[in-house]
Amino acid sequence: MRKKIAVIAVSAFLMTALIGCGQADAKETGQSVGLKEQSVQTIMIETGNLDRTLSYNGVLSPANTVHLASTIPGEIMDVPVQVGDSVDKDDVIYKLDKENVDRSYRNAQLSLEAAEHQVASMKEQNELAVKSYERMKALYENPNGSAVSKSQLEQAELQASKSGLESAKVQLSQAK
Repeated sequence: MRKKIAVIAVSAFLMTALIGCGQADAKETGQSVGLKEQSVQTIMIETGNLDRTLSYNGVLSPANTVHLASTIPGEIMDVPVQVGDSVDKDDVIYKLDKENVDRSYRNAQLSLEAAEHQVASMKEQNELAVKSYERMKALYENPNGSAVSKSQLEQAELQASKSGLESAKVQLSQAK
């Protein structure tokens, strides 16, 4: 029974499709006979400029930007370049107040001299401390009996160490 229903449904579908296609062919044939002629206008194509401008909104940014900071503090007296100007190596970008620069230089010179004196003083103190330590050590190691206690010897050894001299040398290199 199911087979009969399926066969009838398929047959009905095919007949409907064939009838519909036949009517569409008839409409197309009737339309092609009734086409009207239309006139077409042609023009010659030429090269030329178009009078058309485009405007866009946006933000332009440079390919390279550099942020500047001075190693010497001071008041800026003159800026010979403007924002956006192109600059080359060794171009003057700003000029500082000469008095402030001179004052900073003099202070740096004084700091250097003070550090040099500190190193010289620490060398002398260290030489004296080493001599004192050697004397204390000889007294401590005396075979007749120690005239110096062990803590006094250790204190002399600590004073003879070169830590103060090394600290003064670090200050000198910073001042340079």
